[in-house]
Amino acid sequence: MEESILARIEGARKLTGLWGAWPRFKRAQILYLRLDRSGPTVTIGLRLTEWSERKPDEHVNVTLRWHEVTELSLSGIDPENMIGGLTLQERGDYLEATLEPLRGTHGRLVGRRLQVMDVAVIVA
Repeated sequence: MEESILARIEGARKLTGLWGAWPRFKRAQILYLRLDRSGPTVTIGLRLTEWSERKPDEHVNVTLRWHEVTELSLSGIDPENMIGGLTLQERGDYLEATLEPLRGTHGRLVGRRLQVMDVAVIVA
């Protein structure tokens, strides 16, 4: 991940401090997705399966929120809703996020700001 993008993510250290870097979100499961017209914001809860590969008795849940969302396009649904990854690109004052397709929900969104709301390590 480019430093210029990482610097724009509010609360990124909650995740990079645990992970050592920004994760790829490869095979992450979408637990929930919430659209809120005030803002507007999009909040996505994810379970990072990459962490379980490192520590099989634990998993990590992450909540990400995009603020001032101007574009949203989603497709697919599945009981697991597993994405192939999450990529971020700068688009002027905005960040474009792509939820790479794997199984179930995938798509893209564009927002002015991205915030790491919560990172929770869950011991099984």
